[in-house]
Amino acid sequence: MKIIKNSFFVFLICIPLLGFERAGLFDYFLLKETSKSAVKYNYRPLDCIYPFVKYSKNLVLADSSYLYPFYKKLDLLTQEELQEVNILHIGDSHIQADMFSGKVRQGFAQDHIFGKSVQRIFFPYALAKTNNPVSYISKKSGNWQSCAMVMLASPCDFGLPGYRAITYDTNATFSCQLAHFDTLSHFNKVKIFHRMDEVSYNYEILGQNILDSLPAEAPIKTFVNIKEGYSEFLFSKKMTKIDFKIKKDNNLQTNFELYNVLIENQGRGISYSSVGVNGADAYSYTRSSRWFQESKQINPDLIVISLGTNDAYARKFNQEAVIFNFKKLIELVQETHPKSQIILTTPGDNLRYRKEINYNNPKINNIIKLLAKEYNCAIWDFYNVMGGLKSVNKWYYHGMVNRDKLHFTRKGYEYQGVLFYNALMLGYSQYQNMNYQKYD
Repeated sequence: MKIIKNSFFVFLICIPLLGFERAGLFDYFLLKETSKSAVKYNYRPLDCIYPFVKYSKNLVLADSSYLYPFYKKLDLLTQEELQEVNILHIGDSHIQADMFSGKVRQGFAQDHIFGKSVQRIFFPYALAKTNNPVSYISKKSGNWQSCAMVMLASPCDFGLPGYRAITYDTNATFSCQLAHFDTLSHFNKVKIFHRMDEVSYNYEILGQNILDSLPAEAPIKTFVNIKEGYSEFLFSKKMTKIDFKIKKDNNLQTNFELYNVLIENQGRGISYSSVGVNGADAYSYTRSSRWFQESKQINPDLIVISLGTNDAYARKFNQEAVIFNFKKLIELVQETHPKSQIILTTPGDNLRYRKEINYNNPKINNIIKLLAKEYNCAIWDFYNVMGGLKSVNKWYYHGMVNRDKLHFTRKGYEYQGVLFYNALMLGYSQYQNMNYQKYD
């Protein structure tokens, strides 16, 4: 009898409650089923391997049927009635490394009903002398200068990655290469976002598939979109690497400015693009209209905003300024992407200067949750899932937080990604259970 009681207790803690207080129980009658039945998603609850993680709180919460349009698109994707679902995940250093967001991307890829799961942003972070996302590798040669959204001393017209690179060197080059190869990791289209005028250098670009050991190839088609500020290159086969080289054509040309690189492939599936900048806060993203303009290229169905760590890190916490900056960011995102759903995530616990309890963390947590309600966004409360105030020490003890007690280790970021993906898919599973009775 004692064993049965303990097992039931574990079940209650590990499985998030399946109530629909905020799920809009009757809203699903307004939705129409498509001609083809949806593929049933096999939701798998997480094992309770860490006693300090609050698994029962691992939920993506939203009012009424807010996330239904996104979940509906996942259904259409599994039915092969939709080619692609696009997700844009933005944040700070916790996202730039692409360990947290990359694990979510991997979750979609491993659930094969969704098809591919790829990162579209292919910006060469080596040009900015900063860490590259783990999903791809970038290298450079020649002299490059850069600026970032966090450089407040001078204006920076940064692109979607949050950086801008410029070179005056006619011998400058860069390359980007996917870090992992499988049947879905490739691209056949590249978009280079750059300044277009008479003083800008020309360039050449080559594509290569490292797996087939064949020489690099030139694109078979080129298209220039002056209005949107990019050049598009189409390759004849699947590529895993690009090589870029400056080419000066005349004496009027003096420099080259790079804002972003996007890659695409033609397979069905999830485009999970992540953008993170070390040190970024909510204000950082609002400093460039170019960022919002370029974000339209992703055409996101879902936008995940993971900010707040740097807003709350300073000892002098200006609550009014933080609220103002978050409101401005949310409003700009909603204005730019009125049909996209938004999930706000709360930052995890941390220590200030490795030892000082940061009492601003519960403050920023409450602010973000209140703003999610005010702007009708979904919320994933990672702060409380992690364990709340002082929980960073427990994560550190289990090797999931670095010595600075601020950044996670790869193990920690990846587990954060596992938690978020599981919470998102629990919502999807509940949506399916409420809206469909037959599945393929």
